[in-house]
Amino acid sequence: MTKNFFFPLNIFYTLQTTKPIVWTNQTNLPNHYYIFIPNTWQFSINKILQKDLFFSQTQLLETSAIDTLKYWSINSDFDLFIKKNRIILFYTYFSFFNKLRLTFLYLNNKSNNTKFTSIDSMFKNANWLEREVAEMYGLNFLLKSDTRKLLLDYTFTEFPLLKDFTCEHSQDVYYNIFEERVSYIRNNIIEL
Repeated sequence: MTKNFFFPLNIFYTLQTTKPIVWTNQTNLPNHYYIFIPNTWQFSINKILQKDLFFSQTQLLETSAIDTLKYWSINSDFDLFIKKNRIILFYTYFSFFNKLRLTFLYLNNKSNNTKFTSIDSMFKNANWLEREVAEMYGLNFLLKSDTRKLLLDYTFTEFPLLKDFTCEHSQDVYYNIFEERVSYIRNNIIEL
């Protein structure tokens, strides 16, 4: 027996001024909706998900970003987003009351260095997730309570998950257990 799922109208009415693009895949996950909206609505959407009666039992599942540097046109509706926005940040939520999964994709034009507002005051697990996104993609979060790096060395200034990150370097980085510090060794790269 299949159950029909409908997009929640209270979020749709709130977002109707932003002209969101909403889509879902009816064959795999009919209760999973994807919503493209501008990044200025990020904090407001999270307030709605936290305070609204029908979304009060909502959990943040994942946060990550998509680098669209070398993406080809997927659909004519999304072609404009991919050309103008280098980084697309997304948050995926699950509403226990509605049995619904929502993924909000926030657009970020890399040329104007847009900053996102941190939501770690609303969802506690967003602290680690946003720290990882900031470290790997170079996104800046306003009002962030903890900005330490999780995985990389503090002197590392590049962002490994961007498409223009160089994979070959002239030095190797490792943790020296005898000196108890991060060490660098210059290596000879031989191209065949």
